[in-house]
Amino acid sequence: MKKKWLAALFLSVILVISGCSTGEMREKKGSQKQGEQLTLVTEKMYEGITKDIVRYYMSQHPGKGVKVTYLPTEPQERETKFQKLRTEMMSGKGADLYVLGNPDEQIDASFRNTQLFTNISKSMQSGVFASLNEYMEEDAYWKDGDYQKSLLGAGQYEGRQYIIPLACEYYVFASPQENNALQGQTLEEWYENALNSDNVQMRDAVVAAVDDMSSRWQQVSVDYETQKVNFDKQTWSSFMKKVLLQEEQDMQENPYMLGKMEIDGVIGRTAGTGNYRYQAVPNQFGNKMASITVYGGIGMSSEQKEEAYELLMYFADPELYAKKQTSYTSIGVGDFPVSESGVKNYLNAHYQIQDETVIQAVLESFRELDSGYFVSQADYSFYDLTGGMRLQAERDASPTGVDTLVTKIAEQAEEEYTILVKE
Repeated sequence: MKKKWLAALFLSVILVISGCSTGEMREKKGSQKQGEQLTLVTEKMYEGITKDIVRYYMSQHPGKGVKVTYLPTEPQERETKFQKLRTEMMSGKGADLYVLGNPDEQIDASFRNTQLFTNISKSMQSGVFASLNEYMEEDAYWKDGDYQKSLLGAGQYEGRQYIIPLACEYYVFASPQENNALQGQTLEEWYENALNSDNVQMRDAVVAAVDDMSSRWQQVSVDYETQKVNFDKQTWSSFMKKVLLQEEQDMQENPYMLGKMEIDGVIGRTAGTGNYRYQAVPNQFGNKMASITVYGGIGMSSEQKEEAYELLMYFADPELYAKKQTSYTSIGVGDFPVSESGVKNYLNAHYQIQDETVIQAVLESFRELDSGYFVSQADYSFYDLTGGMRLQAERDASPTGVDTLVTKIAEQAEEEYTILVKE
């Protein structure tokens, strides 16, 4: 199901944590002076959660305030606000803290350029965000907590942490426990294993869905630090030609599924049964990647970085996933937690799952993740190209037609990634 990320800005996201004990929300000592305010920029869709976090923060720091700017949802108002915020950043008057979303490639095209930071990796390089290493080294959470630390790489540059991922999503293969798991280190090995299997349902599930994630087959596609394009058009093209020429089968009543680990994805259709195995899907390089959909960072110009870090870490608290009232309680609608305790709370809140067997089955896929990445404008474009390619391939499924089409798409993608890394 395609997630309408910005359309979901109108949903109410409600979480009551203002009555939490100090054990539920970590306390740190701050140096904020009486009467000073932290400034926070965030999305309108996070308003419910943000109000409760700010209320709790202020209860722990009497006399200290937090001024929140919620980004408008109307496109023109939103762009006007972006211009104002960017001008403030350039003049050294940016916000103390940013908690924002980075929608996946399936978002509607009209919403893709409506982000304050359209290239988060480049923003880290350019000095928009402050390094968090000093605060993380003193924070016991990073030693004792169960955050999925492999995701932190998405928010690093030259060995320093600038961004904290707050939510993610990744592809999983869900299969009944009594049957064999998919074998292999890479996506192509998985695909061959499925094609050669006597299990027709498993084969059909993989064949029908693997091309839908084709723009992710080689993530991370660029390395900003080395200015290198990782996308290998020959490897991608060879596999895509094979996939497009493979005849899809009837998918009705199939218990096997390949799709996203998110509320409206695979987990929503399987977790309640208690009989599933979940495997994180590898890419063509053998890496199991998650796209970061919500993140937080401290503004370089902030004069209250320690206090901003404390507030930021409340947004990473697993208790955010612990309760459900009228809507989703995750940071972003449809997004997946970034800690094991968050996953447990998430399963209990949304599906009333307390069975440790089911929880551990889901956590197995979560623990397999190798790294995270931010979807870029080039990724959006590549996703559109592959979508159009599949439609054209249905009209001309001959080997020659598919070969020409796939080669053209791969060359366009390589060009887009080259432009991106050189910006």
